[in-house]
Amino acid sequence: MQSSGSTNLTCPACRQRIDPLVFQTVDPASIGISDQFRCPMCSTPFWPENGFLSTFALHDGDQYFGIPLSLGGTEKRDYTDVAIGEIRRSTMHSLYSGYELEKIGLRGAHRTGVNEEDWLDIEPLHNPHTQASLGGEVLISLAQISSTDIAIAANLQEDRPEAVPLAPGDEIDILYDAGMQLAAVTDPPWLLNLREAEAAIRRRNTVPVFSLLVSAFDNLLYRQVYLLLRSRGFNDAEAVDRIESLAGSSRVRRKELAADVLDALVGERLTNGRYATEWAEFMQLKNARNQIVHPAGTASVDPPSESDAIDAFNQTFEMMLCVFNLCWDV
Repeated sequence: MQSSGSTNLTCPACRQRIDPLVFQTVDPASIGISDQFRCPMCSTPFWPENGFLSTFALHDGDQYFGIPLSLGGTEKRDYTDVAIGEIRRSTMHSLYSGYELEKIGLRGAHRTGVNEEDWLDIEPLHNPHTQASLGGEVLISLAQISSTDIAIAANLQEDRPEAVPLAPGDEIDILYDAGMQLAAVTDPPWLLNLREAEAAIRRRNTVPVFSLLVSAFDNLLYRQVYLLLRSRGFNDAEAVDRIESLAGSSRVRRKELAADVLDALVGERLTNGRYATEWAEFMQLKNARNQIVHPAGTASVDPPSESDAIDAFNQTFEMMLCVFNLCWDV
């Protein structure tokens, strides 16, 4: 997804990705949910969250788990090292000014000073994003401990095969990916919910994931309708009043937004238009969420598997892009 030296914001007008170095001269606080951001290339103003969605609407794929989930976020790959039997604190190299770590993911590890053809196999363990086994002998773990620092540990595993003699003090080179966010940015609630859903999956706590994803979608749907009205000249209060008028109630629900409100504004419903199949699939996810939140009687809740939770994350993001495409005729 991520191009080297670019953020997750794309100008919807000129379709150019925003470089993170822009925020060395532009106040990152100008990226938020209340005002438009002016493209540094073509000077066209756009809503930052639409710049985020534009990036992925142009992305040929359906795998979104792991992308930077903050407006203006970016990715960077970094190296560090650790001795077997030690825990080492390491500061992310070359963090752009104004950025901090959002998440980390282990990409690879090998014995220091060993030719690539002799590297040991690395196998993800349990949480495949931050833990792995090197050659079945060394357990490697990464943990984010601050906005700029990570902790790396490498320990000999019990019952190891000892096919390659490794001992405490041997050096291991670590390769990891870091998602970075602008500390001064205000993200919309739907992005915050997506970020918490991803974090829950990474913690292997999948019970709340479906609820977070449904809440993220509901907020995205409302905000896209709201931003569309703002782009047509409505101020904040007028946009809210118009949505409530079209929905027929001050308690605006998902169904009315996806059907009557969108039909009135763009002439097409999300529920039975070109995205009817995607909508039906998302309703299945919503029903699965309801079963978790409201189990029948004394029925126990079976948490979704990690793979099912990741699939649901990607499905929800794809549904969000359907809303974006419909509202802005992408």
